[in-house]
Amino acid sequence: MVSNNLEQLYIDVDRNRKTMMGFLRASGIPDSEISITIVQVVDSFANDYGAADNIKYRYTANQNVTVYSRNVDVVCSAMGRVDILGREGMPLTGADYNYYTQYLFLDLNAAKPAMIEQAITNTRTVAQKFAEDSSSELGKIRLARQGQFSVSDRDSNNSHIKNVRVVTTVKNYSAD
Repeated sequence: MVSNNLEQLYIDVDRNRKTMMGFLRASGIPDSEISITIVQVVDSFANDYGAADNIKYRYTANQNVTVYSRNVDVVCSAMGRVDILGREGMPLTGADYNYYTQYLFLDLNAAKPAMIEQAITNTRTVAQKFAEDSSSELGKIRLARQGQFSVSDRDSNNSHIKNVRVVTTVKNYSAD
């Protein structure tokens, strides 16, 4: 936000903060999942560079809102309607490299057992095929190592959808 009147700037920032909070609450996001930074105000006249007569607005204010929630569907729905705030006169930024949307995968420990079970089943199927093709019999697991788990975005436009992979190493006994 910009202004030449510092007091009015803080009034406008407060109004926008209340509008944003109302929007987020109406979207189903509880206050406990919302955090707001302190207002950052820059006085352009205080800078040593540039000519003061070229400055249209003396003060610039910025305040950031962060939503940290496990309810991805509710947050994505709210993000899809954020243009409502712009139509109400609230300036929004979102492409700033310091403030961007992140989706974190927090349930790896819950996913691990099923993923390892599936990896071992898949490995056994492939090993069985190798044994059949080489006229051998597949024996018990001789060595198994859980490899690295990796979590990545499905694509750059849907970072709320994650791909989770595990690499396992399994060595079986075999008999001819």
